Amino acid sequence: MNPFSGNLEETVGSIGESKLIMLIQEWLGPCSPTSPEGIGDDCALISLPAIGRQLATVDPVIFGKHFDNSVSPENAAAKLVKRNASDIAAMGGVPNYALLSLSVPENVRVDWLERFYHGLAQSATSLQIKISGGDLSHNNDSHLSASLSLMGWLDENSRPLLRRTAISGDPVFVSGSLGGSLYGKHYSFNPRLKEGQFLSSQNTRIACLDLSDGLGKDASSLPAPGFAIEIDASALPISDDAEALSQQTGHPPAHHAANDGEDYELLFSIPAENEANIVAEWKNRFQTPLTKIGIVVSKENQLDPDISLINNPMNVKLAGYEHLR
Repeated sequence: MNPFSGNLEETVGSIGESKLIMLIQEWLGPCSPTSPEGIGDDCALISLPAIGRQLATVDPVIFGKHFDNSVSPENAAAKLVKRNASDIAAMGGVPNYALLSLSVPENVRVDWLERFYHGLAQSATSLQIKISGGDLSHNNDSHLSASLSLMGWLDENSRPLLRRTAISGDPVFVSGSLGGSLYGKHYSFNPRLKEGQFLSSQNTRIACLDLSDGLGKDASSLPAPGFAIEIDASALPISDDAEALSQQTGHPPAHHAANDGEDYELLFSIPAENEANIVAEWKNRFQTPLTKIGIVVSKENQLDPDISLINNPMNVKLAGYEHLR
């Protein structure tokens, strides 16, 4: 749906900021707490859990970059909530409160924003997130973006899942399937919150991250300094969408699984001695597929790559998405 209109009566320019904020509260419904926990004061007054440590993350969705006219307002909002929740999942946490910053030109349609906020409320409610306020700003350059700051917490009996802690001999796993996110997964995925919380409850060293920019880029952040990851190209869990996209692009499906990005699956390593127990318990708890795709190895020198593909007859190159390039 096109967010913009040349008809003034359909746009936010016809109602102004104060009226729009009132409508936003109405559109969010129960997802928006009453003041002082929600919209209405200079800050939101939030009661945090008595136990646990605080997590915080922020991510935007930008028209023309993260979504376009082919994506409904509801799905654009779902993507915003869930890509932030995926960061909390990658640390093993539980999301709770969020703040939304909205930047709009005056020609944004009111009905587009209404649907966006209804989608926001639906996704936030499903993940037990409260939207406690935020900021609304006007711009003059036809730029439409929404940025969510999401807080969460980590139980005192859990360990935070950190990057750059995998060492030689650790097997590497990925949840779900990879590639072809352009066909809809980039907004329709389910953040792996329960799975991340399960991993953080294990009393052992686990390195973890969520795959947003593609396995070919993100995997380099998993090993500790001096170590690298060998990924078995033949073991990659390739999605049906990656297979379909391959028919259009001519690239092998493994290329899309490694490089498309926006899969929002968990990539993690565990110590080899804990592999059997953790994998068995995962399969007992979750329907989410789990695939062993590689192993962490020692670097012989600093010039060695952080990631390499073995069993790669199609000569797939690792890339992923690099911001600002």
